Amino acid sequence: MIQREAVVLVIGIIVLMTVVGLALAGESASSDTQVESYSFTPPTVSSELPDLEPGYVSLHGERYASLSEADERASPGDTIEIHGHLTGSAMIQTPNVTVRGVNTAIIDGEGMGRVLEIGADDVTVSDLWVTGSGHDLGNEDAGVFVDGARAQLNGLTITDTAFGVWINGVEEVTVEDSTIIGRTEVYPRTHRGNGIHLWQATDAKLINNEITGARDGIYYQWSNGVVTRDNTLWSLRYGVHYMYSDDNWLENNTATDSHAGFALMVSSNLTMVDNLAINNRGASEHGILLKDIQNSQIVGNHVVDNGNGFYVYNAHRNVIERNLVLGNDVGVVRTAGSHEQTFVENAFIDNAVPAYSTVNAPQAWNASGIGNYWSDARTIDLNNDGVSAIRYRPAGVIEELRVEQPSAELFAHSPAFDAVRLAEDSFPVLGDTTIVDHHPLTDPPIDDWSEYYED
Repeated sequence: MIQREAVVLVIGIIVLMTVVGLALAGESASSDTQVESYSFTPPTVSSELPDLEPGYVSLHGERYASLSEADERASPGDTIEIHGHLTGSAMIQTPNVTVRGVNTAIIDGEGMGRVLEIGADDVTVSDLWVTGSGHDLGNEDAGVFVDGARAQLNGLTITDTAFGVWINGVEEVTVEDSTIIGRTEVYPRTHRGNGIHLWQATDAKLINNEITGARDGIYYQWSNGVVTRDNTLWSLRYGVHYMYSDDNWLENNTATDSHAGFALMVSSNLTMVDNLAINNRGASEHGILLKDIQNSQIVGNHVVDNGNGFYVYNAHRNVIERNLVLGNDVGVVRTAGSHEQTFVENAFIDNAVPAYSTVNAPQAWNASGIGNYWSDARTIDLNNDGVSAIRYRPAGVIEELRVEQPSAELFAHSPAFDAVRLAEDSFPVLGDTTIVDHHPLTDPPIDDWSEYYED
């Protein structure tokens, strides 16, 4: 601490005496427009059941009192239809059948166990409201418990269940165009189940679903080869949560208003592209958490108005490229021995603190001849190639002080703090013990960043 204070004092003296002119001449890339917050409005959903007549099941023109009774008489290729408000749980044991709701039919487990259990392969369930599972998380009480390969779940609404959908060690399950609303009255949140829980599942597809009010929106447990695309997840602990799950694809999902938007943990070979993490300010307040993640591609995501944009914990050999990191309290936190990351062509714009590192080891956040855009960096483009001739330290002494001593925020844009930053950027001898961008960009490499400033 004494050494750091001495360095700051020396820097201040040097700057005030020798480089004030350079500070005035340097071009500032900071945005002229400041916006206090950004917002995302999630879809409007309701867990209120429609008022329907008592239900029945039809198969080949015959009526049955329960789904299980109709299933016993079904053959592969048949379509079983549910009408009205049907009570009682059921198991589908006939392969290659379709179970379809007519006019928003309901199947209601009345608070007992699993509402609908799929025990055969190639079953399709569509256009159905599923509600009223038991409350036993250890028993995997779920709206739909999938224990058959290649199940197709389409157009479902699932409410008042412990887990929404549980995929139990089977392959090629699809959940698409469905809405899952958790038990918001259950506290703490960890006593709820997840919206979609994958356990040892392979090659599943989760597409265009809306999930809210559960523990985690989508939870992956030893599940590989899963494609997750176009989902909207809000008011959760974690929107997406990977654990021990490799070779997965995550694209164009939105996670908002949760403790953390995307929590990628203890996994490898993940591809995360074109997702939006916005307004995540709960207990964890991370937009994207990378914890014990290896050999993954994090590309083209928008990370906006979170506590921490990225939180990188013991993560190695990942490519973090062309992401927009905008309006967060801290753009990126590096901690717990995270090394060998490739940070390049990202746009860090109007974050209160661009970066903060607890790792006292140097790391260059740039590729050969090209780095990242930092809105508060002083840039001088001598060659008209869009790359500054002045390096930039986004996690310098001032940034460390602002994170560790919040009262220092009052002086964040003072001439004295600006002088210290300039000295750190201009004199490498003053310390390369943390993050440095040797080739900061003069303009954002992402075209649509300004849309977040529009009224």
